[in-house]
Amino acid sequence: MKKYAAIEKQVRKCIQCGSCRVECPTGDDVGWISCSPRAKVLFIRDFLLGRKPTKVKMSEEFARRLFQCTLCGRCGVECITEIDFPEVWFEIRELVQEEGVKLPIVETVSGIIKDTKNVANQPNDDRPNWLKRAKLATDPTKVEKADVVYYVGCMSSFYPQSQSMARAFAQILEASGINFAIMGTSEHCCGFPMISTGKVHEAKELMYHNQEEIKKYGAKTVVATCPACTSMWKKEYPKLSGKPNDFEVMHATQFVLKLMKENKLKLVPPKQEMQVTFHDGCDLGRNGGVYDEPREILKMLPGVVFTEHSESKDISVCCGAGGDLLMTNPEMADRIGQKRAKSLSEVAPVAVTCCPSCKKQLKDAAKHAEVKLDTKDLLEMVADMLEKPEKPEKPEKAEA
Repeated sequence: MKKYAAIEKQVRKCIQCGSCRVECPTGDDVGWISCSPRAKVLFIRDFLLGRKPTKVKMSEEFARRLFQCTLCGRCGVECITEIDFPEVWFEIRELVQEEGVKLPIVETVSGIIKDTKNVANQPNDDRPNWLKRAKLATDPTKVEKADVVYYVGCMSSFYPQSQSMARAFAQILEASGINFAIMGTSEHCCGFPMISTGKVHEAKELMYHNQEEIKKYGAKTVVATCPACTSMWKKEYPKLSGKPNDFEVMHATQFVLKLMKENKLKLVPPKQEMQVTFHDGCDLGRNGGVYDEPREILKMLPGVVFTEHSESKDISVCCGAGGDLLMTNPEMADRIGQKRAKSLSEVAPVAVTCCPSCKKQLKDAAKHAEVKLDTKDLLEMVADMLEKPEKPEKPEKAEA
């Protein structure tokens, strides 16, 4: 299989030491060695090399175990031979599709996205409905040319627990005076759920549509609040299309920090001091390399006391929502989320995150685990502290 020569080279590195087993959230949850990253790598190696007498065949059972993975990348941090695990998992999920092995839930999710252009199975015309409560002076969906396009993503467009992130970022952009636009009903899913299930062709179709729509604005920058969307636009789109982007792609925290350093946002201290810790989402942190910007913002916010969690940055623990696990195995995702929520609650009463999926997952998990943990998005914290414009005084009525 020449196409998978690079992956074969990666899996050949495995020396079966088992270091990757130590911090695998799904492997730890299942408790079987056969579900560990090491076991999956050995299966993949034997399959690609066609080793006998094992006569390894791609099966639905292996595919099911392969999808018991959040794509968090922690195995790669632990690997002493530096296997590029995230790349291996993505490529092998594509191989599963090429081998014709179909998991019902994967087919259902991909079918929903293909039909509705979003993961929420909602009419795509409802995408901009979150704007109704944003209280903006100008409707950004009506802007034809803009310096910045805010790519909202499915989570923040359709899920109530995440819509507040979109509203917060839109309010921040407006307060900064930035000329920005939102694609509205013409925005389609970024394709991450497709590419993470191995459906590369379907991901490309979504990519081509979004790229054509973005061109209309003539924007210099595309900003996303979702780390997975950011990764798709920044890394996967150029890889899939074979062409570099004509614009800069940033995550919202990177863009907001830039605005704060340029003194474009006026913030007012909250009435009460807030004790917080930070949850590094896998797509933004380990897989995206964005660690410093959120912490810089936290330290610049008045009235916020930040305490670092012992498992943070590159050794942060996954919340369980990644890799489409929340859709393909919600029970497992919830168990993983509860463990993370309990751990965060021991450090501070508030966990701050920069990912709509992490926020929703940790809120739900804390409730199910019955722990006192509030989850806030960093952008919401910034938006809540924005200086409100003074309302003009009403003229006094003249005496009769």
